[in-house]
Amino acid sequence: MFDPSLTACYARIIQAGTELLTWYNAQPVVNREESALELWHIKRVNEILLNYLQHQKEGSEEYWSAVRTNYILKCDVFARIHYGESWYALANIIYGHEYAERLRDEYHLLSKEHPEAFRKYYTWKFNRKANKSKTFVIGDIHGAYLALLQCLERSGFNYEKDHLISLGDICDRGPDTKDCIDELLKIKNLTMVLGNHDFMALNWMESGTPDETWLKKGGGATINSYGTEVPQTHISLLRNALPYYIEKNKLFVHAGIELNKKLHLQDTKVFLTDRSLATAVTKYFYNGNAGQSTLTTFEEVYIGHTVSPFFKPLQAAGVWMMDTGAGMKEGVLSMINTETKEIFSSDLIGRLYP
Repeated sequence: MFDPSLTACYARIIQAGTELLTWYNAQPVVNREESALELWHIKRVNEILLNYLQHQKEGSEEYWSAVRTNYILKCDVFARIHYGESWYALANIIYGHEYAERLRDEYHLLSKEHPEAFRKYYTWKFNRKANKSKTFVIGDIHGAYLALLQCLERSGFNYEKDHLISLGDICDRGPDTKDCIDELLKIKNLTMVLGNHDFMALNWMESGTPDETWLKKGGGATINSYGTEVPQTHISLLRNALPYYIEKNKLFVHAGIELNKKLHLQDTKVFLTDRSLATAVTKYFYNGNAGQSTLTTFEEVYIGHTVSPFFKPLQAAGVWMMDTGAGMKEGVLSMINTETKEIFSSDLIGRLYP
């Protein structure tokens, strides 16, 4: 017999949060946000959901007790975890595959049956001052429209006031390139950095002839998403995309740069495809030197193109790797607030696009 009282519920919330915090602190992750798993946050999240569920008239008391003790307590802890790590993966590690499978099904059922509760959660967590704009960076989207919507919603992004910097590769692999660009065009303050997939897609849009290499890299999905016609606004967005963008001594570029060489002397191909910077960053990270030095003269550098280890944003030597595998079933799409370093990630791509 389980005790359905709120006291018992909160005790289990704290227990679940403590287990997760202990596990997470043991992982080789740099620059953790100190407040990410504070127990007061977990308690507040569940308080909102529990209070909402308690006032529902449908279902018996036994049903709502089961919801409180089985669905919300640990499920929401995992579902709302930061750093691009999916709650499903964490549940697998801590509680095993069978439990994670059951938890996943229950969570999706609950979120569909009670969207208002989850909407209230997001409103509370990501409430922002009305007159203060934020700058966000989003990694390689790769046609994952559903993931893009989740990142924008979970970050509380304001389409009129906030600034979004896309690191490129909106196109290819995923099925919804057209929808992704339609959504991005709704954003008033959008900065588009050109990715290599965008470059190849633009060649097709302007010539009407698909390159065989591009098709092998997922270009067919982009063609299918448009059907018979590509809007001129989409062509213009890619045509006017920047090779790189600098703001307040922060550099935003798709693939990377050549170190110790001035940007204006570097070839565009470097910005679109070179992985040497990402390789150096990853090496710094694995060697345990993530915060001890910087690789460039910029305060911060944000790159995409090379998928970050563990499918979550990785920071080392002053560089953020923001491609978290949205072009793969096992990856996610990630977005970061450049000021607070809060990270907002989608569900697993394989769950959004079975």
